[in-house]
Amino acid sequence: MKQQEIIDNKIRPRNTHDGPFTWQTMATLKLIEKIFFGKRLSTARSIYLAFTECATESGRYNRKHTSIFYASYFYLAEKSGKSISTVKRYSIEFKKMGILDWKTQKQGKINKLNKWVLLA
Repeated sequence: MKQQEIIDNKIRPRNTHDGPFTWQTMATLKLIEKIFFGKRLSTARSIYLAFTECATESGRYNRKHTSIFYASYFYLAEKSGKSISTVKRYSIEFKKMGILDWKTQKQGKINKLNKWVLLA
């Protein structure tokens, strides 16, 4: 898959049908920009990107667009390049902002993957 093709000495714009990509609404990104500044902004964007990537991966697996997915804090931390504690802190802030919700799941004493829901 090519990211860009040159046609008649012009770069062709990205075609949404030529490969997977991750949706993030402009309204949500603007909300993140209003609340976070400096290094916190880049961290918030990175973690939000990890959440949207997970939703996209889940949608590809299930062959439909979805805002619900299952993932561990460890997986989100690896995907975002941040620590587990940082992902936990920002998850709480995203929940307060109304852009994310989740449910922890257990089977007896065993922790299962969290159920995450992108709200915006």
